[in-house]
Amino acid sequence: MRRFFNPESGLWQIFGFIGDVVILSMLWTVCSAPLITVGAASAALYDAVVADFRRREQDYLRRFFRTLKRELFSSLLPTLLWAAILAALWWALRAAAGGSLWITAVGLGVYLFPLGIACWVFPLLSRFTLNFKTLNGNAVRLALGHAPSTYAVALGCAAAVWLTLRLALLPLFFFPALLALYASVFLEPVFRQYESSTEE
Repeated sequence: MRRFFNPESGLWQIFGFIGDVVILSMLWTVCSAPLITVGAASAALYDAVVADFRRREQDYLRRFFRTLKRELFSSLLPTLLWAAILAALWWALRAAAGGSLWITAVGLGVYLFPLGIACWVFPLLSRFTLNFKTLNGNAVRLALGHAPSTYAVALGCAAAVWLTLRLALLPLFFFPALLALYASVFLEPVFRQYESSTEE
């Protein structure tokens, strides 16, 4: 029994992981509800996930709200920009496909790249202090320079959205934090390079 209730045991670490995933996912969902705050919530989620799961920091909830507050206004224009771009491209894809499976497949391949760029924007915002032009320019350059990572993250994001819509939004209880953790596998090695260069 003592081993069972030991907080360092593998079982309790699994429970802790699940609990953190659910808490952070629900925080993101609630904070994203106004839609215009999706960018700030995504930046806060990424920052908190990296702090919690990768760096094993204890104050990840404080980091979430601190980043959310700090990036609330600076994320508004990028949120509107990428929401408009992705919505317009999706509408154009659906109009061009006209039921053709081949055109749909090619179009989705093309669509994944701007989605991947958007997936760089808010993690960048959570990590670096950048103005609107520099933020989006850097996101485009990183997406081009790390195309395999860009497509991997975009595919994960597209799959998460598709499953969430198919499963009556239930994955919102855990998909957001898991997706941020998945994205960090590809983005963090790149960020570490630039953070090291900045420190030098």
